[in-house]
Amino acid sequence: MTTYELLCSTVRALLKGQEFSDDEKRGIADALFSGIDTSETVRRFHARVRASDETRSRYPLFFILPYSGRKKPRLITGYLPRTHVLSANHYELEILRLLALWASDNGEVVEMVGRTLDRLDGTCFGHFCADGECTGASIAALRFLSAVKPVNDPWVEELLRPLGDLFAGIKGQASMRKNLPTFYFCLALSEIQSDTAMQIVREHKDHLLKLLRKGWLTGPAALDRYSIVRKHAVRNALAGLPECAHLRNAEVYVSDKDGRCYCDVYN
Repeated sequence: MTTYELLCSTVRALLKGQEFSDDEKRGIADALFSGIDTSETVRRFHARVRASDETRSRYPLFFILPYSGRKKPRLITGYLPRTHVLSANHYELEILRLLALWASDNGEVVEMVGRTLDRLDGTCFGHFCADGECTGASIAALRFLSAVKPVNDPWVEELLRPLGDLFAGIKGQASMRKNLPTFYFCLALSEIQSDTAMQIVREHKDHLLKLLRKGWLTGPAALDRYSIVRKHAVRNALAGLPECAHLRNAEVYVSDKDGRCYCDVYN
C-alpha cells in the first residue's frame, strides 16, 4: 500500500466510524512518517512546478505526491484536482494532520508542523483564497490547522468564516463554478468542534438533510458527483448538531435493489 493509499484508507475509515487502537495509530503514524521525501525529491518537485522564491511557500516541504503523469490523485472525498496547489497540499497537509494527532510526541513531527505553520502563513490560501483551486487548498489548510490549534483559534476562524460564506447557497454543480469541493468542506466541518463550524452546519441543515436522504449513484462513473465517502461526510457534519446527534450511527449503505447509496434517516 502506498502512502497515498494508506492516508485515504485511514481517513475514510475514521469517517465511517472505525476506531483504532493506540498500537494501530502508532503503526499508521510510523508508516506515514516513513513516507517523508528527501530534500532532493522536494527540490525536483519545486523545479517541476516552477516554484520561485516568491511562490515556493505554496508547495509542500516534506511529502511529495509521486508523479503519475497529467492526472492528479483524487481528494479523500473523491474530488479530482486540476492543479498541484490543491493536490500537493491536500497530500502533505492531510498526512501532517494525522501525524499531529497520533505522533505529537515525535520531535521531528513537531518540527515539521512548526515549519508548515510558517509556510502556510506566507500563502494566500492559508488565510483563505477564492481564486481557483486555492479554495480547496484553504480547506486542506483548515483541516490541518484545526488539528494543531485550540478550539475557536483566530486562525481557524479566519478560514472557516469565508468558506462558510462561500458554501452558502451552493447546490449541486454550482460548487464547481465556485471551485469549492463542497464535500471536502463537509468533511472539515464534521471534525471541527467550534461554534462557527456548528453555526455553518445549522444554517445549511435543511440542504444537508436533503443530500443525506437522497439516493446517490455509485460506481466509477459517479465519482465526480457522489460517492459513499461523501455521504458519510454529510452525515457526520450534521451529527455535530445536538439535535442531529442520533445520525452519528445512521447506516450508510448501497442498496441491492438499485445500486444507489442511501443513509437511514428517520427524522
